[in-house]
Amino acid sequence: MSTALDNLIRQRTGGAVNVRGVRVQILYTLHCALRAHASGAEWTVTPEGLEDVDVTVNGVAEHVQVKTSKNRWAPHHMKDALRSISEAAQASVGDPTRTFAVVVAGDANDGVCAIAARQDLPDSERAAPDATLAKLLRKVGADAALAAHLARTLEVVIIDSDALEDDLNRDVVEAFDAHPSSAPVVVQALAAFVLDRARSRTPFRAADLTQAYVSVA
Repeated sequence: MSTALDNLIRQRTGGAVNVRGVRVQILYTLHCALRAHASGAEWTVTPEGLEDVDVTVNGVAEHVQVKTSKNRWAPHHMKDALRSISEAAQASVGDPTRTFAVVVAGDANDGVCAIAARQDLPDSERAAPDATLAKLLRKVGADAALAAHLARTLEVVIIDSDALEDDLNRDVVEAFDAHPSSAPVVVQALAAFVLDRARSRTPFRAADLTQAYVSVA
C-alpha cells in the first residue's frame, strides 16, 4: 500500500512534500481513529489541528506531534516537536482535558527509549529521563514550570513505521468486524479519506469514518 499512498500524496500535494513523513502521519492518524472507533467511545479526530493530529475521546483531547527521521532518533532530534508542543501547551497547564504526545517513527537510541519508557517507571527511577526531557524543553523556550509539567505528563511513543500497515489491517478488522482478506484494500481507501481530511484540516467522527468504510467494503 505504501507505493499507492505515496503516489496519491504526490498527486494531491504536487509532490513538494516529505512524502514518507506525510504517509506516516496519515497512517498514524487513521490508527488513532480506528482504535477510538473500536472502543465504542464518542470521538473526534482532527488531522492538522493544533498539532499534527488531535484525538478527542469522551471529551479528553490528546494533541500529537508525529515525526519521522532517516537517522536514528536521539533526544535532541525531538526539539522541533517539543517546541511545537511547548507553545501549544502554554495555555493548558493543569487542564485535565488536554494532553500532549510526541510520536517518533524509526529506530531510537537509549536516551529516547528511556524517555518513552519513563511513565511506566516508579518515581525513584524516572528522575533522569524526566530531567533530560525538561532540559530539552527549556532549550526550546519552555519556562521552568511548563518544562517540569511536560516532563511529568508528555507521552513519547516510538513506532515502527514499517509495521504500521500490519497494525492498521488488524485495526480495521477490530473496528468494523471486516474480513481479514479485505483489510488491505479498506486501509488504503480509509488512508485516502484521511489524507483528504488532512488537506482541508477537517475533523471527522465515527459516522464519517463509517461512511468511508461502507463505500469500499
